Amino acid sequence: MRAERDALRAQLEQTQAQLNAVSQAKAALEAQLAETRKQLEELKASYDKLSGQYTDAQRTIADLQARLSELQQRYDELSKAEQQLREQYYSLSAKYSELNGRYDELSKAYEEARRNLEMLQNRYSELNTGFTWALNTATALGIALLFVIALFFSRKRVQPAPAPAQPPATARGAVIIEEKPKENLVKWPATAE
Repeated sequence: MRAERDALRAQLEQTQAQLNAVSQAKAALEAQLAETRKQLEELKASYDKLSGQYTDAQRTIADLQARLSELQQRYDELSKAEQQLREQYYSLSAKYSELNGRYDELSKAYEEARRNLEMLQNRYSELNTGFTWALNTATALGIALLFVIALFFSRKRVQPAPAPAQPPATARGAVIIEEKPKENLVKWPATAE
């Protein structure tokens, strides 16, 4: 009995030691479990935060993609408009060059016509001056000629007439008096001067 009791006591002590070891291991595991739960809660909170950020990031990416699509469409439209404006610019540039050439030609023709007009005006002034001088000279010569003709006719008429004969007596003794010829006045021609 004593030997069996000692054997049981030894087993009991061994079991108590094992129990103590298990209790210590359990306490360590409980501490590790609490730490793990704490880490899990922190990871869960981080996950929720990252999940919200991921959702926001996805929303931002979707908005940016829509904006990018809109900008791409506007870029394509602006590219087409730029091409059309470039073609229009080239066309207008060609027309401008053509009109510039025609303007230069017209400017040269205008300058030549202006020089010709000045020459014609100078020639007209010369001819007008010569014509006026010739007209004045002809007028003066005409007046002088008329003056000479009038003077010639007036001298011819002013010559003394022969002495009148005695008037014949009439049957009744009346004397017939002859009338002297009337002098004609010479009218000089009117001139512009």
